[in-house]
Amino acid sequence: MATLLGCGDDTTINPAELEVIVVDRRPLPHHGVYLIKNNERQTLFAAEPLGHLLQITYSATLARCVFAYAPPPVAGQTSNLSASLYSMPVSPGAQPEVLIPAGRNEVLLDPVFSHDSSQLYWVRAVAPTNPRDPTKLELNVTNLEDMSYATVLRNAIWPAPSIDGARLAFVTVNPATLQRGLSVRDNKTGNVTELIEIGRFDDIDAPIFSTDGRWIYFFGPALTQSVSDGWLRWLGIQTAHAHINRPGVWWKIAVDGNNLQTITDENEIISNASRADSGILTYTSSLGVRLLTEDGIMTLAAEPYFGGVAEHVR
Repeated sequence: MATLLGCGDDTTINPAELEVIVVDRRPLPHHGVYLIKNNERQTLFAAEPLGHLLQITYSATLARCVFAYAPPPVAGQTSNLSASLYSMPVSPGAQPEVLIPAGRNEVLLDPVFSHDSSQLYWVRAVAPTNPRDPTKLELNVTNLEDMSYATVLRNAIWPAPSIDGARLAFVTVNPATLQRGLSVRDNKTGNVTELIEIGRFDDIDAPIFSTDGRWIYFFGPALTQSVSDGWLRWLGIQTAHAHINRPGVWWKIAVDGNNLQTITDENEIISNASRADSGILTYTSSLGVRLLTEDGIMTLAAEPYFGGVAEHVR
């Protein structure tokens, strides 16, 4: 049964009719990519023992998904600190293929399709040779027709293109302190506008443009919290990047940097989020697979999918 917060009794949304793609990061046998449809869970991809799934994104028609995955270490290694981007049809039994391979000690993460599915934004995190040095971060965009790519920004994660493709919201990162900010880029001119300066929030996750392009939603702490994780943050093992053990609330800010405000008051722990056809956005948290609408929050599945990713609702 759906739980609505701040809503009346009437709603046109029936959770049983929605489709949700999730990454379940709990240990095997749960660890994998799943499609929840008609209240049933179908396996799209089962992670291998010692493999590690990160984020996932999907095309506009839900025909294809792309996810970040670190396969098991090869013989003679105890761990694998590289994660590539894989692509596969959203169909049980389909096999994933490497779309963008990672180099040694590289983690490719935060994939997100442009609204027309012609481009893929993603982040390359490169582990330093000296553990005392900061992680190198590059935000890239790949043209999926010819697979050419360009580096758009440095020290940036969580790309979030607007529906019209004119702007790109992203989280800025101070590599030395891992503190975060929020900015938006004009994709035509390349000009960047800072909306929230680094340090104002200790952590910012999952920016998403509103449908009309006037607002950017994001997840952040209700109170200031310290940041202490290192390289494993990017791989998602301790996943401060995934907000594990970092409760917070949903915020929104106008694209001109004004009117910063909280839109929820329920502290929870999220992993990721994406724009939803049936509401503002969908996400997984410590409270379940959830849908944020203009009227409140609907719980689509009570199972928390701890560390999982809700990626599509329609």
